Amino acid sequence: MLRFLQNCKNINHLKQTHLQILVNGLNGNNYLLHNLIAVSSDIISLDYAFNVLQTSNSPDVVAYNTMIKCFMGSKSNSTAYNALSAYKEMRRRPFLVSPNSFTFTFLLKCFEDLDVGRMIHGEALKMGLDVSSVFVQNTLLNFYAKCGNEGVDFACKVFDEMPERDTVSCNTMIGMYMDCQDVESAINLFESMPKRSIVTWNSVITGLAKNGKMESARSVFDKMPEKNEVSWNCLISGYVKAGDLKNAEIMFDEMPVKSVVTSTAIISGYASIGDLESARKMFDQMGTKRNVVTWNSMISGLQPWRVSERG
Repeated sequence: MLRFLQNCKNINHLKQTHLQILVNGLNGNNYLLHNLIAVSSDIISLDYAFNVLQTSNSPDVVAYNTMIKCFMGSKSNSTAYNALSAYKEMRRRPFLVSPNSFTFTFLLKCFEDLDVGRMIHGEALKMGLDVSSVFVQNTLLNFYAKCGNEGVDFACKVFDEMPERDTVSCNTMIGMYMDCQDVESAINLFESMPKRSIVTWNSVITGLAKNGKMESARSVFDKMPEKNEVSWNCLISGYVKAGDLKNAEIMFDEMPVKSVVTSTAIISGYASIGDLESARKMFDQMGTKRNVVTWNSMISGLQPWRVSERG
């Protein structure tokens, strides 16, 4: 039956397989249930998958976690709140199903509402679950960071109380500080890190560029032990957004492997200030390495100037 489930391609096949599971008395097999929920969510609907869960004999915590993960993949706010319905259903079961730390991390990933997140966090603590693992606390950090300025104090509290931190923990905090324009805290944390990944370096460059501190961004870029394409794109895009196209092109010329993304950004920058000659020069240099965005950038730059030329 598991093989049949994994090979289902359409609604009719899935419903026939579901019927065979019921007819053969396999409704109590939790391993089948986990897969049936996931496949039903993909092929039919979240409502159908939730109904499968609600009508099963004795679902375990993994079944509920699977359902919450399915809700997590939806971008709809109303669907996200259905994840809470799945949690409440779990707690109402005649034979109580106890949530685990994964239940709460999946729930948190469904929301960006601070009040809901704090409620979920509080529920986990009330249940006496171990929320001290790096994985769970990084999820909490990421949630509070997404809440913007309102979540800063809560994120800082979680971070300060973490018995163990990893690079992901620090990267999340640096990104949050930069988004909230607290550049000083971001740099202080960056400089205190014993180990930095290339993601950390790129995050700092991006954050400094967003806050208009291109001199500092260049200084960090120059100190990088190794750079990748993203590093170059972060710095060059920062110069373009700052209107410093001269430095953007200087850095582009030094870039070991020219990126389509960066070339397109420079074209857009020149087009935005009406320097169509430089934009066209960069466009022509790209040759066949153009994508739809590149063409659109060049066309968008040309249109308003052609209209003005016609009077």
